[in-house]
Formats: sequence, structure tokens, C-alpha cells
Amino acid sequence: NFNSNLVSAQNRARFYVTNIPNIEVPKELSSIMVKDILDKEKTNEKIYHLSKEHEKENPKMTKTGMMKIGDLDGKNSQGYRVYSINGKSSTLCSASGGVGAKTGLYKMNNGDVRKLTISEARRLQTIPDWVEIPVSDAQAYKQLGNGWTVEVIKSFLKNIPNIENEEILVLSMYDGMGCGYITLKALNCNIKEYISVEIDKYCQ
Repeated sequence: NFNSNLVSAQNRARFYVTNIPNIEVPKELSSIMVKDILDKEKTNEKIYHLSKEHEKENPKMTKTGMMKIGDLDGKNSQGYRVYSINGKSSTLCSASGGVGAKTGLYKMNNGDVRKLTISEARRLQTIPDWVEIPVSDAQAYKQLGNGWTVEVIKSFLKNIPNIENEEILVLSMYDGMGCGYITLKALNCNIKEYISVEIDKYCQ
């Protein structure tokens, strides 16, 4: 069991199966919060406002680091829940609906409520800036929602004996947006060949 909130700004609980030895799961939440991954410049995301009647008076942070502060228009469904940027994000999804589809909604310091941008969603998955995602925003959100948190997988793969010294041949099934390749490159591994299999035309 490894939640991405231990190494990133995203609450993403996952169970991994591996034969890699000596994996250590951090015991404390990462200090990185949503406010730390926000774009510095003004975004083009649609702006909403949370009314006083639908905002919690004393929101509390959960054990997972999330802080829900209200429900847009009083709708308590996934795409309408509003969270604080001073906590962790909700889990990125590949196929969720509502105005906060795939990322959730967040109240900015100026009071604006919006979903996260593609670049912000990338940072939740700890995907480096050098990675290009040459698809539409809709497909990019979907791929990010289906992807790995790179820092989580790095903490696994770095324990493979001699990974820094050996030439690596990889066969990646259901490769998605190539997070396996991204992780190995981030570890400066010597990839001799990386063979990926993927049926989704946009991931291809």
C-alpha cells in the first residue's frame, strides 16, 4: 500500500505488486500541497464561486491530507466538491464528470474556484517538465488520470540491484503515456531498448 500523498501533492491510494526487494514506504505525508504545484500565471480555466451557504465553517484536514471546504451549488458529487489548496488534491481520474471533472475543484487565494490545468495535473503525478504530451487536453487529462505517480515508482525501481550499472531491456505492456520510460529516465538508467505495447491510439 503506497499513497502518492507521501511523495506528492496528490491523494492517490494504490496497492502495488512487485518482486523488488527492500522497498520502504514513507511514514509521513509529504509537505508538498496543492498550493505548491499551481501555475504562477493566470489560467484559462473556467472560474466558479462558492457561496457562503455551501461553504464549511470549520473545515478539517483528513488523515490523507485533504481539506474539503464545500460543495459547488450544494451538489455533493465528485465533480462539484471544492477543496483547499492548503491540503492534498483529490485523486486524478481518467473518466469523471461535473465541472471539476478529472481533477476536482479548488478555491484559490483570491476566492476563485476552478479545476486544475494540465500542467498542474502533471505536477500531481510528479511528471518532469521535459515530458511532452502531444494530445488534446481531454486526452491529456485521461492519460494523466490513468498514469503513475513517477516518484512512487522511482522509489520501487531504484531498489533493483545494479539498475544504475546494467543495460536495461524493457517490455512494457499497456504502456499508457509511458510513465515507465519517464521513471527510468528520471533515474538516469541505461535503457538499451524500450518496447511498449498499447492499444489506445492517443497513447500510441
